[in-house]
Amino acid sequence: MCNGVLTTSHFANQHHLPSKGREEKTRRGKNEREREREREKRARADRLDRLLWSFVKVNEKEKMSKVEEGRELPQHLDPPCEKT
Repeated sequence: MCNGVLTTSHFANQHHLPSKGREEKTRRGKNEREREREREKRARADRLDRLLWSFVKVNEKEKMSKVEEGRELPQHLDPPCEKT
């Protein structure tokens, strides 16, 4: 309050309205939080992708060990079906 006149900053403080500076900081903070959330999502997806590929590799190794032992042939090595 200056000389009995309410200023906009006084009004904002009295009524808990965000100042432009605080509003800008809040918006910037929201954008940073949103970017951080996106980074976390990508990191989680990358971890899941690596985990999935590790299972695929294990399955391929198991299939190849079965082939080497002669228990099972992979589909691409099966003899072609004879058509009559």
